[in-house]
Amino acid sequence: MVFQEPFALEQFMDKYEGVIDYNLGETCCYSLSLNELEQLSNKKFETNELLDKRMQYTWIRGSEKLRTLIADFYNENDDITNNKFTKDDVVITNGAIGANFLTLYSLIDTNDHVVVFNPIYQQLNSLPKVFKGEVSEIRLSFNSSTKAWYSKTELLHAIKCSIKDNTKLIIINNPNNPTGTVFDNDVLNSIINIAETHGIYILSDEVYRPLFYSIQDFHTPPSSIATLYNKGISTSSTSKVFSFAGIRLGWIITKSAQLITDCLAKRDYNMISISLVDDLIA
Repeated sequence: MVFQEPFALEQFMDKYEGVIDYNLGETCCYSLSLNELEQLSNKKFETNELLDKRMQYTWIRGSEKLRTLIADFYNENDDITNNKFTKDDVVITNGAIGANFLTLYSLIDTNDHVVVFNPIYQQLNSLPKVFKGEVSEIRLSFNSSTKAWYSKTELLHAIKCSIKDNTKLIIINNPNNPTGTVFDNDVLNSIINIAETHGIYILSDEVYRPLFYSIQDFHTPPSSIATLYNKGISTSSTSKVFSFAGIRLGWIITKSAQLITDCLAKRDYNMISISLVDDLIA
């Protein structure tokens, strides 16, 4: 049997989430109803389109309309003028957890080495081990004097010291879950320089982007890793900042055509497609 660590957070939430009155540790923005979404967007929800649609398998990659909207979202938010994202750079998944799973399932093989930060969303440092990967963790520790979770110099030194001949992937969570700390573009580009030297991919779970609340002093929000690096992989979803966890929709976006090809091949054994209803609502 494949070894898999218990997912402590999800098991805790499964036990208590439905029975408490006041949740002080909620990880999502307050969820919206379809009626509230319609009011906020000033756009009529096309009920008949949904009601008249036959409940068949949907587009395996995700609909062209949805993938184009996501590509445009990144182009606009990162102010991309050259080499813009297109629908072909996007794969639709069942939430960000599905996007992370599909990425790691497609990338990590026996004895591949992964560098990951800790604390981090547990899936990101546990799942590579399921695929027989070797994991090195870099600890983020809060410094009460500097009011920061990391020193750039120490962080980059730790990454360099962790790199091995078989290192295939560096995993970050930006903004970080659970600390909220943010890697700005200066730090991201420095990590990219290390990765590029060794031909290493970078996976960035950006499910809380663009909520860049942090005690760090920066004025320009960081770019998506997929924007900055051709072997950068960004994952996200509608769950957290978009207040729509109920439709279970996420995505992978990357300029790595090879990774897109690998993900599409792997998903045939993993999920085939997302829900037609979720795609249409999104």
